[in-house]
Amino acid sequence: MKNVLAIAFLFLALSCNQQKSDKKTEPIAETTTDNNAQSVKTAPNNREEITQSGKTIIVEETHPQGMSLSDVAVYFKGDSLNALKIFEKDPISKVILADLDGNGFDELYVVTTSAGSGSYGNVHGFASNKDKSLSLVYLPEVEEKDMKKGSNFEGYEGHDLFEINGKQLIRSFPIGKQKRKIIYQLIPSETGYTLKPVSSKTE
Repeated sequence: MKNVLAIAFLFLALSCNQQKSDKKTEPIAETTTDNNAQSVKTAPNNREEITQSGKTIIVEETHPQGMSLSDVAVYFKGDSLNALKIFEKDPISKVILADLDGNGFDELYVVTTSAGSGSYGNVHGFASNKDKSLSLVYLPEVEEKDMKKGSNFEGYEGHDLFEINGKQLIRSFPIGKQKRKIIYQLIPSETGYTLKPVSSKTE
């Protein structure tokens, strides 16, 4: 009788250990699934743009902080080691090639737009140094002083649109029932290039 009880106790102990072992494996499977989802979310979204001089520029967008923020790398095809990078920007809404300084080498303009109700837009530019390297193009951010009465951005509440007209970059946004346009020109600077506002008008 003692032998029967011992065998029954042994089977019971083995069964409990097996259940505990099964429970331990469940979180591991869940973690693996989460990791796979994260890798899909952060997979790069690449765009290729061919300039008038025949160079291919790669625009690589990733979302390591989530889909509402983007890290962007821009480089000539085959030269990713020398990529210019910007971090934690709004998602890309448009990419524009244009030769605003008329030197025969296109700049690349990455337009980003926030996901919020204002849909605030910005431009991040990359200028070609005779197709040998890239330099950043700086666009001044809209600050509080720029929105004072009589300033270019008086009444500004986002909803920016960007387009190229000849050698100018035009930024437009609604002001009540009217539309304000800011005209920028590309100007060489000590650190690269700057998009300088040269005029504005309300239509």
